Amino acid sequence: MLPYFKTVADAERFIRLVDERAHPVLLVETAESAAAIADLCRIPGVSEIHIGLNDMRLSLGWPSHFHVLVSDFLANICAVIRNAGHRLGVGGVGRAGDNELPVPADLVSAQMVRLRAAATLVSRSFFRAPMPADLNAEFRQLRAWFDECAARPDEWHAGKLRELHACIQRVFNDSARSPGFGSVSVRQPQSV
Repeated sequence: MLPYFKTVADAERFIRLVDERAHPVLLVETAESAAAIADLCRIPGVSEIHIGLNDMRLSLGWPSHFHVLVSDFLANICAVIRNAGHRLGVGGVGRAGDNELPVPADLVSAQMVRLRAAATLVSRSFFRAPMPADLNAEFRQLRAWFDECAARPDEWHAGKLRELHACIQRVFNDSARSPGFGSVSVRQPQSV
């Protein structure tokens, strides 16, 4: 996985260095790499791109990674990646049903399904006290939640997105529309 890169040239160099000895994943977590997403998708050897939400929010100057998660900015990046036929990964998730956090884990996990991500990381909150006794059971429960979300209609996902917006507004005492939303452009790939 190539973290915190900024240019297409950085990604191309990484792919050359890997030289098909492993499955390369680009971790897009800067405004610069996000702006070049269409070009990144055209690099031979790239088949998976993961979006890192926390460093992305720092790069954009936004208040939190949750602001990135609910943004049209992220939805557009994800669409470019999926439309290029690449595997999409987004952010990280906590334990299913762990809704004691200021931003409930289930609301965050539902967004991964809404964005049609095929991968996500396990966040630090997954391992907060009390530690799960059986990690396999925790992962099965999380997979079941993803499956339940995937079976829901678009209206349900829109409702979960609105619920997450409201939660962000409460937690961060803002409108979840911080200055800078939409200020970073994402070029759509040209038709071939």
